[in-house]
Amino acid sequence: MNKKHQLIVFLLFAAAVQIIVAVQFFKRNYEEEKQFFSIMKNKAVESFESGNYNAAINLYTVLIDKDEELPDYFLKRGVSYQMLGIADSAMHDFDQLIELQPESEKGYYLKGNLYSIQKNYPEAVTNLKKAISINSGDAGYHYALGVALFKWGKKPESESHFVKAHEMNPDIKEINTYLGIIAYEKGDKKKAEEYLSLNPDSEESVKYLGLIKSGK
Repeated sequence: MNKKHQLIVFLLFAAAVQIIVAVQFFKRNYEEEKQFFSIMKNKAVESFESGNYNAAINLYTVLIDKDEELPDYFLKRGVSYQMLGIADSAMHDFDQLIELQPESEKGYYLKGNLYSIQKNYPEAVTNLKKAISINSGDAGYHYALGVALFKWGKKPESESHFVKAHEMNPDIKEINTYLGIIAYEKGDKKKAEEYLSLNPDSEESVKYLGLIKSGK
């Protein structure tokens, strides 16, 4: 083998060594980064579930900027913002969730619930109906829609959703208060008393039970 061939072999060998070193370097960095994000995810979930919403927001912000599993991050960061009363940021994250997952029932439910808290009942109803169109079998969605309709003054329509929610989950005691008030306003005091008595600790139940007992 002449010197020229020896040089070529040497250069090829040197290039191969560099490639191997580079691959090992990036592999090690990838594994370290993967481990870092795994720790971040666990800490974010832990902060969220323990009610440390400021920490959860900070952690999910890092994950959103660096990682790929965006929908769940936007959901939990949005809820964290809402729990801290930062409504605009919460709504932005719910919108991002829906943009990433157009059939996200939770995104529409969370938006609808937030609009209801803000007393924007038309938007609340629109979003909650969308959530139900995607998943009609969730008692919480029907209950939330019933509340929004009730507070918007559309009590006959709200009643049907309260009834559905009650059929799916009889443990939501607040439904009984709403159904009791609706029955009372219809003039059916006997039925109203039956419903209201199932949630006697509610201030509204106490109020309407008092009205019934006083003959009003």
